[in-house]
Amino acid sequence: MASEDYDEPFGWWGWHWQPPVPLSVVQLIEARSFDVPLMALLWTLLAHRASIIVGAEPPMAGKTTTLTALLDFLPPTTRKIYLRGHYENFEFTRDSTVEPARTYLLANEMSDHLAIYFWGARVGKLFTLLPEGYAFGSTMHAETVEDVLAILQASPLQVPDHLLGRLNVVVNLQL
Repeated sequence: MASEDYDEPFGWWGWHWQPPVPLSVVQLIEARSFDVPLMALLWTLLAHRASIIVGAEPPMAGKTTTLTALLDFLPPTTRKIYLRGHYENFEFTRDSTVEPARTYLLANEMSDHLAIYFWGARVGKLFTLLPEGYAFGSTMHAETVEDVLAILQASPLQVPDHLLGRLNVVVNLQL
């Protein structure tokens, strides 16, 4: 797969027949989903390419909507690479034009619900790329930060603690 093929979202909105209209950060604040100080903190973190997982238990809670809005906080020179779920082979890591320190990897959801989602050994491989300078954003069905960490540590993901510590931010949406 050519590295430019990674520039387009792959199943970003999941199983929906028609993708929703994305919301902006301003709209999330106006909807009272976030307050200004929290959004300012997230802006600071994402401006430094923090790795983030947005979690919520129920479907349609706004996980992907939130992550999509937060991507506007990435530095403008950041290249977004959309991962290919169960089909991902990490071929982009062998492309000399891909600079880890200027690249943000996007996994639409970490779950085994659909083949377009990211799961199993691929999640572990994603975490092994963080020490190389990559950063990532993803979503997950999880009610709390503790749930996110427990899922990442449990089988079949088994992300080691030294790599789990490279996850910078977990945002949990409560309905």
